[in-house]
Amino acid sequence: MAIQKIKALILRSVNFHETSRILTVFTEEYGKITLIAKGVRKSKSQLIGILEPTNIIQAIIYKKPNRDIYTLTQAELLTSLTKLKQDLKKLYLGYAILETILKLTETEDESPELFKLAANSLFFLNKSGNNNWNQLFFFWFEFLKLSGYQMNFFNCFRCEKVFDNGYKWRFSKFDGGILCDNHNTSANIPIITKNAILAIQKIKTSKLQSVTSFEIANSTALEVTKHIELYFQEHFENFVGWNSTKQLSEVLREMQKNPVKEKIQIDN
Repeated sequence: MAIQKIKALILRSVNFHETSRILTVFTEEYGKITLIAKGVRKSKSQLIGILEPTNIIQAIIYKKPNRDIYTLTQAELLTSLTKLKQDLKKLYLGYAILETILKLTETEDESPELFKLAANSLFFLNKSGNNNWNQLFFFWFEFLKLSGYQMNFFNCFRCEKVFDNGYKWRFSKFDGGILCDNHNTSANIPIITKNAILAIQKIKTSKLQSVTSFEIANSTALEVTKHIELYFQEHFENFVGWNSTKQLSEVLREMQKNPVKEKIQIDN
């Protein structure tokens, strides 16, 4: 391949030998690729601090024949998400976006739509206030849509009964939807709370720019994460879950924050 100019989101950066780094990036032009950045850890390197996860760069790369790895020759920082990197919760949520792409996309499977979705999701996550779970959930649902999957939280997957709070609902990872009392008799199908269903409905009917207009409590967000993770595990081979959200869950428990007041409620 000749020398190419790319726009890339850095997914992972690993030290290599004494002065270099191996980068996994998702590019607008080629999808997920691996780069070697030689000598970038030297004290005089102009790329120190640029080649970090969540950064978006414009870069010059090339690949020698019969090699799977590209060589990075130049890079310019396009986007650095300062607020995200200063907020531990936002950082873990941002890492979950990166982890999704890292684990669930194929090498050199071009998807400009996914690149745009990831870049915009990180941008709005960086800007968000307390409602930052919403950005991650929105990203996951759009990622599923781009991958050919849909999840239904508006009516029973089997009989199409419209959701209401008069029933005990369960979530089927096989069907990718909720089941009403008439179809949820199996104890192996986990119960899903009304607040989790309502939160998901709000997210799935929102646009990216407005998805943070409502607040989800951490307890509800962790439940939503559990159900979505079960669905991903069922439909993506060898996927075992997100390390980022597990670590965030542990951090939240340790901090013992007071739960935010639920913004999504149904009167009994």
